[in-house]
Amino acid sequence: MKYAFAFLLAAITVTPAFSQNLGLGVRAGSLGPGADVSIGISSFLNIRVGGTTFSLAVPEVTLEDENVDVEFAGDATLLTGSLMADLFPFENGLRITVGATYNDSKVSVSGMPTDSYTVQARTFSQEEIGSLSAELGYEASIRPYAGIGFGNPTRGSRVGLLFDAGVVFSGPPTVSMSGTGMIAPTATENEDVIQEALDGLKIFPVVSLGLSIRL
Repeated sequence: MKYAFAFLLAAITVTPAFSQNLGLGVRAGSLGPGADVSIGISSFLNIRVGGTTFSLAVPEVTLEDENVDVEFAGDATLLTGSLMADLFPFENGLRITVGATYNDSKVSVSGMPTDSYTVQARTFSQEEIGSLSAELGYEASIRPYAGIGFGNPTRGSRVGLLFDAGVVFSGPPTVSMSGTGMIAPTATENEDVIQEALDGLKIFPVVSLGLSIRL
């Protein structure tokens, strides 16, 4: 991710030859909030470098069972970078975008029982029952992107609207689970089941809306 922001800083300090064809964009969407820099190469082509970073806490959720209640909480971290080519076939705001993204986003969750558990007149403490942890994310790698959009930060109005819709050919996310105590074997069993369900998710939809400023 640090490389994406290094590219952003480099783009901001481009030579004066490009200074009249430079635009900044701020966006929010399925990859999280972020910013990008567009350099107008010609009336048909912009090169765009961007990145997103965002962290938030996963709200606490209690799964109630007739025997034991388990409380889950965690956090999510979105880290992406992108290098895109925006093609304007009609020399207006409509564009076709192709490029590559770097994704190192992860969601981590852990859970433990809220109370002791009694079965057949025997009581087990929270520590004996154990805890369960899971991490869901994508392997940190560069993946292709294709999409369409509207808005040209380097031409036209000084302030404009940006819209993008496309897909990252990300491959399936991976899940890793671990446990302690009595529920430790459950982690391994559920990891295989969840991963099998995730294996069919080979693309990640991207939708974003934002504003641009032409410099």
